[in-house]
Amino acid sequence: MSGAKDKNRKKDSGFNLGSQKATEGDIARRKQTRTAVIVLFAIAVLALVVMVLNSNFFYRNVPALTADGQRFSITDMNFYNREAFFWYDQAVESARRDALLHRRALEAGLTLDAAAMQRIETQLENDFLAVYREWGFRNVDDLIVLQVGRGMNLRILRERMEFAALGQMYTSHFLEQQRESYTEAMLEEFYMEHRTEFDRITYRLHTIPFMEEEDLALIPMEDREAGMILSREEALEHAHNLLEIAEDGEAAFLNALQRSFAEIGIADVDVDEFTRHEGPLMTVEHTAYGDWLLNARRTAGDVTVIEDAAAVHVLYFIALEDNRYRADQVRHLLVSFDNTALHEFDSLFMDQWGQVLIPMTEEQEAEREILEAERTAVALAEAERILAEWRGGAATEESFIELVREYSGDFRGEADPGFYEVPRNSGFVEEFEEWATASNRRPGDVEIVETQFGFHIMFYIGQNAEMDHRHTLAAQRKSSTAYQDWLLEAMEAQNWNSTFFSRLVG
Repeated sequence: MSGAKDKNRKKDSGFNLGSQKATEGDIARRKQTRTAVIVLFAIAVLALVVMVLNSNFFYRNVPALTADGQRFSITDMNFYNREAFFWYDQAVESARRDALLHRRALEAGLTLDAAAMQRIETQLENDFLAVYREWGFRNVDDLIVLQVGRGMNLRILRERMEFAALGQMYTSHFLEQQRESYTEAMLEEFYMEHRTEFDRITYRLHTIPFMEEEDLALIPMEDREAGMILSREEALEHAHNLLEIAEDGEAAFLNALQRSFAEIGIADVDVDEFTRHEGPLMTVEHTAYGDWLLNARRTAGDVTVIEDAAAVHVLYFIALEDNRYRADQVRHLLVSFDNTALHEFDSLFMDQWGQVLIPMTEEQEAEREILEAERTAVALAEAERILAEWRGGAATEESFIELVREYSGDFRGEADPGFYEVPRNSGFVEEFEEWATASNRRPGDVEIVETQFGFHIMFYIGQNAEMDHRHTLAAQRKSSTAYQDWLLEAMEAQNWNSTFFSRLVG
């Protein structure tokens, strides 16, 4: 009986040991399985995260910035980041400003008009739609992604441009309201407060430096004569000799200066350009001769000599422009030169910065002149054709505007096609300004004018019928200052937040 019990005990013991071994093996296998499942799940999650992070959906929908309740996705901020040349802080400021202006535009009941929509479509056409195939892209969205950033496409880009355009419309609305609130007296007062920034003065100046006797004593006489180093007394004598000549007129003054330069071996100086100065009053008010130039009694042809610590100055007063005139208004239609052939020809002799690599022979220069004459003739023929089309039609300003929209190489969807106000000394290309501001110009005049850019079909509207140019300048500056003050205050009060995902912008 005892032996049977021992046998059974051994069996039980063996069974329990086997069971124990099986259980530990199962546990190990279950652990391995569980570990593998976890690893596979982690890999799947990681792959999903990577896929999501690289998806357009993620970039288009995850907010990188919120401002005034407006969410800007990573894609949206890529748009602003590239506009700001990858200065992200500037991109954030631009997005915040657009959000503020867009909200104000909606509150003011503003909507994009047909002209604004056309400007957007024109820009999209010029920048993307018309060139993506030429640049080797399968579709326009591929080019847009390269230029603007991840997740962007034509639809989103158009929406972003429309969003910004509505904000710009509010800016124009604000400025217009400001200008309409100004009276003539308010503008005159503002102009006079800033007169030294607005008024322009034109004069001739010849400066004769000198050295004091004690300093001159240290310089050998031959060096003094070779370098035209003068004493104070010699400089004053020379200046007064020029002054006497200047009293005979501007031409006599310039001729005397030309002779003076020739006497010291400088015969090729352009004394007209060298001595003529023009700019705002603020450029002269703190000079040694500022008080004399700014004297209210100063008249054209006045001359004087003024001495300071290091030089003697001979001055000839020409004019002071106080902007008491009506600026001229024109429209223009530009037929641009097609310079493709010229650029291809020039590339054989010059690098991309215009530096000559190989000098042209006389035959090659003649060939280039032929190419230039051909492109000029083609542009002129097209300008004459368009002008004939206008004259053969209604020949009105309205019909001219339609031709600007259709043909002008300078039209970019502006609200007022081809319109320019051309004040004096405006900085417009010389031929353009001379035609627009000619004293014999009459409303309705139309003419073809050639400039470096091509042929301009010019239409003269007339002079500004509302105000002198001085008040136009004052209204522009006063309204702009008011806008900047308002914008700064509104931006400081704005609620905005840059999110964690802004790190993915760029």
